[in-house]
Amino acid sequence: MYKMKNLLKSGLLVALMLSSSSCFIASPEKELKPPATFPLSRSAIGYVLITDTYTQLLDSLGNNSVSLGVLRKGSILPVLERRIVQSESKAEHWILVTAQEKGWIREASGRLFATEAQAKTALNFMQERE
Repeated sequence: MYKMKNLLKSGLLVALMLSSSSCFIASPEKELKPPATFPLSRSAIGYVLITDTYTQLLDSLGNNSVSLGVLRKGSILPVLERRIVQSESKAEHWILVTAQEKGWIREASGRLFATEAQAKTALNFMQERE
């Protein structure tokens, strides 16, 4: 029993030494490097993947705006701004996007992603399921 305890203690000591030494010995390939540009300096705050079959691109927020065009399902657009418009009955979420021109769409018309790569991955997954 005494030998088993000593063996267990020495095994734990070796495991602790190996795990702590790996924290200090880092190869140059595994060093983290910050991004070239600060994340808040980017022009888009994210990307939207249009999930509705069609959605109107509007010149301003709300229901009394003029249609600038139609966006189709599967379009990926940069998001420039997000707003919440409060009406008597409910709050609506809107996003400003850049298509052929800047315009507003309802946030419910698509899914938001932090990066364009995430939006493209979601688009591929969406197309595989159809």
